[in-house]
Amino acid sequence: MWVENAKSKADIPSPVLLYKQQDVKQIDELNDFSKSDFAIGIQTTFQRDMLMKFGSEAICMDSTHSTNVYDFCLVTILVLDDFGEGVPVGWMISNREDAAALRQFLLKVRNVCGDIQTKVFMSDDADNFYNAWKSIFTVSKTKKLICAWHIDKTWRKGVQEHITVKSKQAEVYHHLRVLLEEVTKGTFHLRLQQFISWLSNDDDLLAFLDYFRKQYVPKIEQWAPCYRGATTVNTNMAIESFHRLLKVCYLEKKQNRRVDHLLHILLKISRDKTFERLQKTQKGKLSHRISEVNKRHRTAQNMNASEVIISNTGATWRIKPTVPDSQEKFYTVEKISDACSCSCRIRCSTCDVCVHSYSCTCMDYLIHSTICKHIHLVEMSFNNVENIITVDDTCTINEERISLDVQPNDELEAPSTELLTEDTCSIETPDISSLQYLTHQIHNQDSINDVSVMKEKAISTCKKVELALRDCTNIEAIKAGRKHLNAAFTVPGESLSEGKLI
Repeated sequence: MWVENAKSKADIPSPVLLYKQQDVKQIDELNDFSKSDFAIGIQTTFQRDMLMKFGSEAICMDSTHSTNVYDFCLVTILVLDDFGEGVPVGWMISNREDAAALRQFLLKVRNVCGDIQTKVFMSDDADNFYNAWKSIFTVSKTKKLICAWHIDKTWRKGVQEHITVKSKQAEVYHHLRVLLEEVTKGTFHLRLQQFISWLSNDDDLLAFLDYFRKQYVPKIEQWAPCYRGATTVNTNMAIESFHRLLKVCYLEKKQNRRVDHLLHILLKISRDKTFERLQKTQKGKLSHRISEVNKRHRTAQNMNASEVIISNTGATWRIKPTVPDSQEKFYTVEKISDACSCSCRIRCSTCDVCVHSYSCTCMDYLIHSTICKHIHLVEMSFNNVENIITVDDTCTINEERISLDVQPNDELEAPSTELLTEDTCSIETPDISSLQYLTHQIHNQDSINDVSVMKEKAISTCKKVELALRDCTNIEAIKAGRKHLNAAFTVPGESLSEGKLI
């Protein structure tokens, strides 16, 4: 009934892309489902627009269980927006998650969104997601990657299953982690050969060697970090975060739910993501990736450019590692494009550099695809970037505390209550976000040092409080007001008066 009702609304596009009812014979176009199979795929208008806008950069797919009483799996397609945050752009609920079933859903997605030619496709160690994707969409320029977190998880499990000696389990896992963190191709292949040779010389490790050769050696380019340099995504944590949000916040950790309730929750999430997108684009948001960029900028401020930068040849810089035990002789920073020509939102507000302006050979840039401290150092040293006030990573817009990172010699008055109201934070400016506008206003506000003026303001506030107390009839409100007045009567460090508290 819900599906028919959704399809009957002429003014609103139906979110239902695919529907195969259980114990009902399939229609001709659904030739991969049996009579007992169940599947429903949904995608709202907002999700369709997000897929068409950001799907060309990266696609993440994964499934999860325990979302309904029938144990149907929930398959999620997710993209990363221009703030670096995950946005689900399609769901399928089904008793199957094999490539044939997924292909039916992706075929419907292509009919409404067109051919999505993504640069990166991220999933777990299973091949069913990518096999279904490449059977529908063009993948000539797509790089298939396996989530680094899933690789580490399956390696831990494989080591325990194929190696019985505890001490050798730890040693093998150590070598695997070294391979998972090597970003140079030549060094990676050398260490891989040494690792395989070492495994073959120990009879206790032959079982793991056979497992490793069959499962992971043929797929080196999908999990080795040296083959995923500067990609926009390294793990599938965006989908894992969504699954946690769904199960903990929306489903309240309750599994015994019907499918129609799950559908209602998914549509509610899509609605919430729509409003969240409006807030981010209109008011600005300090996302996790921008917070990490700001942290690296502060790290670069403490670095001495004359001691670290080895040479500068045009648009290329060689930088000495700051870690004493680093095996790298130097890192190379190269300028790719002008920051002004890019409208990317993931940028340093102080340096005005986005993630596409420079490249670096350090692991931080190659694995996390962020503006590393070396890029910040180059930009500050050679482009005369001033060490102005920067926004701390704890600063947010809505209902969270504001913390500003200022220079030790700067004097900054605490922002007034009026400045931190919801209305003030939502002021729209054409060129800067509301977060930058707020920081600018706090930094440039006039300080009031006149004692007489401050006294007049304080006395005026006290008169307002007295009038409010005389008109108040709520005993609890009066008690609360008295408590706050007692706390305000004595200023920390010195007393306003030698009189007694009320």
